[in-house]
Amino acid sequence: MSRNLELESFSSLVKKLGDKDSIKMCYETYAIKLSPNCIAIRHFNTNIIEFYSDGVIVLSNGGYYSSVTKRRMKVITGLNITGSNINCEWKIEGHDYYNGISFHRLHGKLELVPRQPVQA
Repeated sequence: MSRNLELESFSSLVKKLGDKDSIKMCYETYAIKLSPNCIAIRHFNTNIIEFYSDGVIVLSNGGYYSSVTKRRMKVITGLNITGSNINCEWKIEGHDYYNGISFHRLHGKLELVPRQPVQA
């Protein structure tokens, strides 16, 4: 159950971690310091959310379209995530989901970070 989860940010996670490298948030879900500028929320072995010190939030379900993964993403980021787990079709704030979708928090509002073109 995700009853201990709440809306988070990079700064709130820094406070919760203190001098620790990781803390348990709920069943098989941990906050882990990846670098001084990045804290991940790891569910089982997948970093489902990465919070960066500049306000960027990156989501990745690792190919697992589960209701638990979606619920953790929704509660922790505050993003509106809808769609079918069975059909592997999610929308986040009205945008088609893909692994690595990124949002930037500016003045309390989250905005989509455009996808960077892949260099051949």
